[in-house]
Amino acid sequence: MLGWDAVREIDWGRHFHAYGVADDTPGELRNLTSKEARIRKGALVHLDNAVFHQQSIYSVTAPAVRVVAGAVGELALERQYRGTLEGVLEFLIDVGWVVSGTKPGTPVPQPSQQELDQLFHDMREEALNVDWGSDPVGWLVQESVRDLRAMAGEIVGAVTPLLDDKNDDLRQKAVAVIVEWGAVDPESSQARAVADIIENRMRRRGNRNRRVEWALALARLGRNVSRWLDDADAGLRACAAFFVDSPQATAVLLTALTHPDEMHSLFVHRNWFASMPRMCDVVRELLRRGLTIEQMLPAVLALIAGLDRIESAWIWRLVMERAFPDGEIKRGTRSGLPERLTGAQRALLMVMLENDSWWNMDQFGREDRATIGLPDDREELRRYLRDAPDAQVDQ
Repeated sequence: MLGWDAVREIDWGRHFHAYGVADDTPGELRNLTSKEARIRKGALVHLDNAVFHQQSIYSVTAPAVRVVAGAVGELALERQYRGTLEGVLEFLIDVGWVVSGTKPGTPVPQPSQQELDQLFHDMREEALNVDWGSDPVGWLVQESVRDLRAMAGEIVGAVTPLLDDKNDDLRQKAVAVIVEWGAVDPESSQARAVADIIENRMRRRGNRNRRVEWALALARLGRNVSRWLDDADAGLRACAAFFVDSPQATAVLLTALTHPDEMHSLFVHRNWFASMPRMCDVVRELLRRGLTIEQMLPAVLALIAGLDRIESAWIWRLVMERAFPDGEIKRGTRSGLPERLTGAQRALLMVMLENDSWWNMDQFGREDRATIGLPDDREELRRYLRDAPDAQVDQ
């Protein structure tokens, strides 16, 4: 059950958020439907800063999510609440992403009533000095995660009507909520039902972004998306290929990386999708599939040239760790470059050398070079590339 009826018997004073006892949370939750935009905004801030502070789950997170998810239908009815509804959906996306990615840990022993009484007494007196790593805290958090997982199907059902919303932003956020919570329990009746709806819409086709959106949703909901590896749209092929481990899918991903401008908008800027693969995730996935740097080289070089520097930095770190065996490049050191260079190693370092942005004297650039063991002096790298002989690579 969702909404206020589901938490009627809850003692909010026996729950906590990031700043202590959560008896202020019900008032903030009621403020989500206030007539004043300022008050509604404050309620959203409470959700982000206290109930789900720094993407952490607290004992109050589960009952708060029950109320918030139950309010989706009411918020969708009134135009004045649309901005608040977007914030609520973003909150549900973020919590769902963490819940779907949380693996069951070692069970924490249930604390005694006396231990719980002492915990909440300490929180009221000096919340900042509470031992947040204690067993009572850990047990309450585990209970919250268990409750969140149990309500996944209901949350999917509550948001499903928004799939037909005329506002693209709201509709996309609704898809993201469905994806994150559907991934928690893809066998729930609600998740299976919404996957069927999406598959039917995929058959009708539609604009490119929407079809990519549906394919990503289906993949996260556990459906087989290999049928779109042969689609006429390269972007849809690439998105499907990320979730299919086959030689054909791997070839599709490699081809996609050689067209970074076309793929960039699909794999980087879809921030409404918490689990949306980024370009560096595509590279990581290809490395996981066992591809060599020689096999990936044309795609990687094209990719680096077409991405912003921050995204490129993550990709470089992944690629350099594979291109240079352990002991040749040590993270955070300035030594250990090999005496001889393979063709792939030389090509990677040459692109680094010729990229002016990598040699700006800002902290980020220095950290990039230190992370992959490169010299901090551009001319030193130039001399190294000039003097290092070629290595023989076994065929």
